[in-house]
Amino acid sequence: MPRHITSLEGFFRKLSKITEEQPNQTFVFRGHGKKTFEARPSVLRVKNHKKNEHLLFRQLLARHPQEFITDTSTFDRLVRAQHYGIPTRLLDVTNNPLVALFFAVSSHSSDVGSVLAMRPNLSKQKYFDSDAVSILASLSLLNTAEKETIREHLMRCKSEETERRDFQDTLSTTDKECIEKFNEHEAVKKLIQFVRHEKSDFRPIIDPLDLVRTISVIPKRLHQRIEAQDGAFLVFGIDVPPSAKIANDIPYDKIAIAPTSKNRILKELALLGISEQDLFPDIERSAKAITKRYS
Repeated sequence: MPRHITSLEGFFRKLSKITEEQPNQTFVFRGHGKKTFEARPSVLRVKNHKKNEHLLFRQLLARHPQEFITDTSTFDRLVRAQHYGIPTRLLDVTNNPLVALFFAVSSHSSDVGSVLAMRPNLSKQKYFDSDAVSILASLSLLNTAEKETIREHLMRCKSEETERRDFQDTLSTTDKECIEKFNEHEAVKKLIQFVRHEKSDFRPIIDPLDLVRTISVIPKRLHQRIEAQDGAFLVFGIDVPPSAKIANDIPYDKIAIAPTSKNRILKELALLGISEQDLFPDIERSAKAITKRYS
């Protein structure tokens, strides 16, 4: 059983070992107050949130349109909605491992924390204006029945002669007939319509394989918090049954943090400028942190 990290120095040693074993890899990081927490986006954690994803998102836009007036894409609007607390299919990550460590030690003081060092390959690293990002973000605009229809067609999109194997093997991007049939379905056409609303030159065809990927996205610095936390996002596609053995998971290493050392590490991080006041620069959080300091 691997030892739990008990100091900032120990964290650096473990992280150095991980990065040395994975040369030429780009990492993103996420901190969990409890080691048992799953790296799943908020909208997929609660059944009713998942069912009403399109309503959660739209109602916030309808009530506060001025807040989103400068956003040019569904992805940008999802980022802002998540910033305000709406569950989305985005998962917050950071490019700074110390920021992830802060989130791992700043809560659940009696539980083992963890930092996930994720390694998205180059094909799963995109910028905010990528077509693949627009496709996955636009899934949030479809209702439950439409997403379920797409999920069913994803599972059927395979050659009848081919025994079900690995999903990525079955859904070959060279299978033009499969792709053409998939794009004939109304739910897929509606998804394309949403993408073309923000990208008029988008080629009106979607590779089914693109819908089951999890993509690492480099976002615009839309607000201070992203800047302060060196933030990025993972955007999740359609969740299909585990039996499909999707090869879209982003590999990661997990660094466990001893609960008895959380407070010590939190103080060490503060000396490096990694604190609640630094990572949450909005005035409400700053006021809270200042009051706490003098309480």
